Amino acid sequence: MGLAVPAFAAPSVTPSERVKRNVVVRPAPDSDDKVAGLFPGDTAELIDEIPGWYHVRLSDGRTGYVSKSWTILSGDVPPLHWLPPPGQ
Repeated sequence: MGLAVPAFAAPSVTPSERVKRNVVVRPAPDSDDKVAGLFPGDTAELIDEIPGWYHVRLSDGRTGYVSKSWTILSGDVPPLHWLPPPGQ
């Protein structure tokens, strides 16, 4: 018998309540360029996170980075020991 893997909803990232216009989605954390804006009420799928930044996928499929300072992580975030190894 295989091990049961708990079901988790995909974590999502939304602008925090203090965002008035939008959160800039950047192509890389160290970039000043803009891929798009994440507006209040919008959500993006969490792909990964690094210090200070969430790597997200927007509803149109584009990906980029948003500042953790201006966003909120929501949904079920699985404990790290439940995450599959990279590439699986």
